[in-house]
Amino acid sequence: MVKGPAVLREINEKRVLAYIRANGTSSRQELTKNLGLSKNTVSLITEEFIKEGILREVGIDSKGVGRPRMKLDLIPDIYHSVGLHVRDTFCELVVTDYLGSIIESRKLMMNTQNAAQCLKEITLLWPKLESTYSNIIGFGIAIPGLVNPDEGIVISSSHLHWKDVNVIKILEKQIPVPIKVLNRVKAAALSPEKIIPEDADSTFYIRIDEGVGGAFVHNKDVLSGFNYTAGEVGHLVVKHNGPLCTCGQKGCLETLVSIGNVIRRLSEMGANITENDLYSNHFFTIYSFDPNYNEIVKVFKEVGKEVGTAVSTIINLFNPQFIVIDSPYNEMEFFKSATLATIKSKALKYPSERTNTIFASNPLSSPWGMAMSVIHQFEATNFV
Repeated sequence: MVKGPAVLREINEKRVLAYIRANGTSSRQELTKNLGLSKNTVSLITEEFIKEGILREVGIDSKGVGRPRMKLDLIPDIYHSVGLHVRDTFCELVVTDYLGSIIESRKLMMNTQNAAQCLKEITLLWPKLESTYSNIIGFGIAIPGLVNPDEGIVISSSHLHWKDVNVIKILEKQIPVPIKVLNRVKAAALSPEKIIPEDADSTFYIRIDEGVGGAFVHNKDVLSGFNYTAGEVGHLVVKHNGPLCTCGQKGCLETLVSIGNVIRRLSEMGANITENDLYSNHFFTIYSFDPNYNEIVKVFKEVGKEVGTAVSTIINLFNPQFIVIDSPYNEMEFFKSATLATIKSKALKYPSERTNTIFASNPLSSPWGMAMSVIHQFEATNFV
């Protein structure tokens, strides 16, 4: 395909923006070298960006060798991104600047069980967002359920009782920016960008809450699979003859480590635990004086072993550079140590020693990940 000058220039502009956003303050020389562009091309693009208020000069690099290098930086609020997570009875909204930092977050009560009504209420958010934030580059929506991200269709959502809802087709009539729709866990997989390198080769993200989900991210792209179900780590069998799962198997990870099932196991030990307790950062302190404390520790060590068993399978199959475990149990060291010890004992030695396992929790991971997905889409250069 013949690429016209205007298209090539747009591609190069996107590459410059993406590089500086990912790597921070950069010089024209760095851009020329690392992007493989000519000095003249970089100079023309950066000068135009400075005029438009997208970039600013922030001083000279005193560490450079030879001719002084003027450093360039992005102005974060030149663009904004919106992410929304539709939950059972409400929505979570975040707005980020172009660097992906959250500048607003709020909870919105909505009738999410009625698709038409919920989407209508979402469109009503747009006028206020548009008047408050300049240059919104996209609107991302995370949905619990089976989602076709290519067409923005919610195939089915048992949580919301939605079926075959074309979200993009409905919203684009009222929201005049690109709209992106992802499964909530696949969206959340993009939120750890602030704790792993921007240029990470691959990450497998595991989300544990009322269910267990996963997503494989390769070069910023979330892999959905042929039928959009890639990453279903919750249905890996980790305990033979374990509890019966809704999928028909016994001993699936979800039947053992999801919040409801962990509460059940703790209750059987005599502990009086609620879902809010498990989300509390003070869980360890609160229950260190519980008469059933040793039994509580035993449960979470078992949970760590079960998670570690699943992670070992992921490492052996996918060989990711990073594993991110997002769970309400992360504050408990005995959970983390049991997880890591199991990975060490069960995963193949060579890849497991080179895989970085990170425990990270963010209650806004799904809407934040959607906002990051919008930014990645804005920077994409595969449109020719």
